[in-house]
Amino acid sequence: MNKFNLLILLVSLTCFWSCDDVTEYDLSFGISGVVIPKYEEGIQGTEVKIEGRGFQSTDHLHLRPLLKPLDGSFDIDVEIKEVTSSYLSFLFPLNAKESGYSLVLVRGDKEISLGSMQQWLPKGWVADINLRNTLKVIGPQLFDAQDSLKLSVAADFEFENGTLNISGKGITNLSGLEKFPKLKTLWATDNNLGNIELVGMDGIVSIFAWSSNITSMNIQSKTLQTLYMGNNPLTELDLSKCPALLNIVLDNIKFRKLDISNCMCFGSFDNFKFDFDTNQECQLLVSNIWFWHMDMFNRSSAVRTAGLSGVKVTTIGLDKEVVFDKINWTNAGTASMPDANLRAIMKGYCPQAFSGNDIIISEARNAKLPTNLANKLDLSDKNITSLDGLKYFDDVWYLVCDNNNISEIDMTGWYNLTTISAKNAGLTSFKTKDQPWLRDIDLSNNTSLKYIDMRGISLLSNYNIRFIATGCPIEYLDLRNGYAWSTWGQSGDKLAFDFTADTSKSRTLKVETAENGGWSSVWNSGVNPVQKAIEAGVRVEYYNWTNAATGNYGELLKTVN
Repeated sequence: MNKFNLLILLVSLTCFWSCDDVTEYDLSFGISGVVIPKYEEGIQGTEVKIEGRGFQSTDHLHLRPLLKPLDGSFDIDVEIKEVTSSYLSFLFPLNAKESGYSLVLVRGDKEISLGSMQQWLPKGWVADINLRNTLKVIGPQLFDAQDSLKLSVAADFEFENGTLNISGKGITNLSGLEKFPKLKTLWATDNNLGNIELVGMDGIVSIFAWSSNITSMNIQSKTLQTLYMGNNPLTELDLSKCPALLNIVLDNIKFRKLDISNCMCFGSFDNFKFDFDTNQECQLLVSNIWFWHMDMFNRSSAVRTAGLSGVKVTTIGLDKEVVFDKINWTNAGTASMPDANLRAIMKGYCPQAFSGNDIIISEARNAKLPTNLANKLDLSDKNITSLDGLKYFDDVWYLVCDNNNISEIDMTGWYNLTTISAKNAGLTSFKTKDQPWLRDIDLSNNTSLKYIDMRGISLLSNYNIRFIATGCPIEYLDLRNGYAWSTWGQSGDKLAFDFTADTSKSRTLKVETAENGGWSSVWNSGVNPVQKAIEAGVRVEYYNWTNAATGNYGELLKTVN
């Protein structure tokens, strides 16, 4: 036989054998229209139905893991509950914990894959093996066969008493814990954490992590109240993204910079400790409102200790701007009170607060008005043209300055004031800034008052607010802190203001929409000052509130007029 004829024979035999394979191992089995059920969390132990056509009562079913060798060595034989020509139901095995399986139907000595069931759950990763192993002991259901964290399981996981203790476990990374929103208390002392990220842990309340070799920390939590992490080689720490902090113990850390400028809840100073490396240039940033309201200048605390040891203590306003770049602890300095009539009145009440015509700031802050005044200072009809310097007298809670010629009032630095009446006071502008307690403002009948900015009253939440500015030719009014002023409602004796009737002027009113943290439906329906302004042709800008306390008033959502 020549080479050509031999080649033809081999090709023919090959074709014969291939056709024989297709005939003998026809994998269709006559099954069609197969509908694969979903692989859902908790499917183990439940009855599952596969719909289709062509099933037989003698059929068997295996689950073959998709991420294991496909030679059948890891197959799980399932218990078939019922078979008809149009469906096959089976009991999903309790030990089937892989993330995906091929459904292998066996008929005699032949088999066919009907399709696959895959668990498309969002997955996370716990990088540190010691942390991962600790969590697996506490909650083995948290991880799949590939050690990926099941996010839906983590989201609902309940720690005993809300506490996870991983102290002394040799852990170097805490990533993954942000996926546990029900974690309230974390013990992570005596580890080797190095640079750590604690962002997104919005359920955490307490963290204990002393002696864990923490060299840097990025931490953001709206719920964290207690942080004990002394004896770590940190040099800087920014806690300004943790506004709910009540207790911090950060002793035996040689800080060069510590930022607690958005933390205004510190009230008890038993658990309020931190140290600085006073051989270096150091800075402590604190809330300006909190500093003066809690009398941190005179109060014995870690703040005063730091200041007296040479640390630069800087106060920050609600708008994140520096108010006092450096507190002078040895001499708080002096300030002027340029209006002679006001100066004479305050000298009569608080002579110790003056040196000549200058205010001694530290004395003014501690000075007390006569007790019969009950913290009320009435300056009506005193021919006063300026209130400059009065902000240093913290004992003034109620101010009446009607019927004067003051022109401008800038509330910057007035921290204790709760009430101001400046009716017919010659005002042209009124601006609030960092007022935590101000809740009653009457600016009525100022016939030249064009500019009013009320955003500085950002901490009010539970007061019965009153703001009156009727009889004023307002051209600009900013009320974008109304998320906390919802009690104003529509009552005319609580909230009323007038814009100039001169339509040739640019008239603007800025408010927060009700869509996110605003005044419910107050601004959007019924008879209220905003609707009246719209009817008068005033341009009204609706903003979506995000966080007025940070100076971020959200995006402009819509305008009317």
